[in-house]
Amino acid sequence: MKKLILLFSLITLVSFNVKSSHIYGGDLSCTQTGANSFIFKLRMQSDRLTAPSVILNVRVNNIDTIHGNTTLFLDSSRLVYLKNGTTILDSIQVDFYSGSTNLPNNLNGYYATYSHCNRIITRNLESACYLYFCKFSDPAIVGGNSNPDFVDFYDGLYWEINNNRFLDFSCTDADGDSLVYSMETPLDKEFISGGMPFDTALWEIFAHNIFNILGPGTTCSVNTGSGIVNGRTNQLGLYVIAIKCEEFRNGVKIGEVIRDIILTSKNLPFSTALIETNNDIFLSIYPNPNNGDFNIEFSNNAFEKATLTLYDIQGKILLNKKLEKSNNSIVINTNPGIYIAKIKIDNQEVVKRIIIN
Repeated sequence: MKKLILLFSLITLVSFNVKSSHIYGGDLSCTQTGANSFIFKLRMQSDRLTAPSVILNVRVNNIDTIHGNTTLFLDSSRLVYLKNGTTILDSIQVDFYSGSTNLPNNLNGYYATYSHCNRIITRNLESACYLYFCKFSDPAIVGGNSNPDFVDFYDGLYWEINNNRFLDFSCTDADGDSLVYSMETPLDKEFISGGMPFDTALWEIFAHNIFNILGPGTTCSVNTGSGIVNGRTNQLGLYVIAIKCEEFRNGVKIGEVIRDIILTSKNLPFSTALIETNNDIFLSIYPNPNNGDFNIEFSNNAFEKATLTLYDIQGKILLNKKLEKSNNSIVINTNPGIYIAKIKIDNQEVVKRIIIN
């Protein structure tokens, strides 16, 4: 009987290793909860549950010495359905981990990493590992500091072949720090090669690089002020992009987070031009397109406050406005073009594209 149990255990172990999870993306952030206490949060996008726990390495910034490690435990998992309108295109699993730690004051600040060498193969990267990363300041910084927090994964993470698509990769920051976004080369694995002890992933050298992420004849850029990514692919497949969000206080950089994520390029039977973000509070913007005169109306007013920030495509803020719980008439005198409306509703955000003729 004992031999049978041992044999079953070995078969189970081998099966688990053969069917190990592939990483599709995610992000890591750190929240300061007290003078020297912190909570790390990890969002992992994968094809199945990776593990009940993961271990972060925490290092001292600038000198790269390991301070220690922190265990994060699985809090929850959910499926995200990739939709075009009401049509389900695909689904991914997102696992949410968290764990707490205490860190002593250190003028250099800290950064945390977790690596997983099973990145899914994509069209624009050579086979590589995956590295989750966040950087944060000295715990003793005046006012404390928590990392910016990326918007949650929503039902729209795909490219539409030969059509520009705008996707929301923005962050909120509880401390009110200034945020700046940029495209980054994805991180690979922890390996001492000068500077911070990890390498960047290798682009597929014949067609892709940081200036040509989706390949020849395509578009991929991020609005540095709003975090909205504008992309257009021309081939089917999986593509990885990495967006870095840096936070500045009084002109000094105090932290950064990176969302490194896989998006599927699909040839859709019909086009959807609007940015879609999930939200329990429904709203409509009409008419759209318009001549600079439009309305924002909520069909559910179960919220405390709402604000509108309107950006041009270069990230310049054109309008900041508090919104009422019913109908809001917006009038703006600007040139025809595409504009980005970010509507913050309590602690949630909705992002929509506005077309002005």
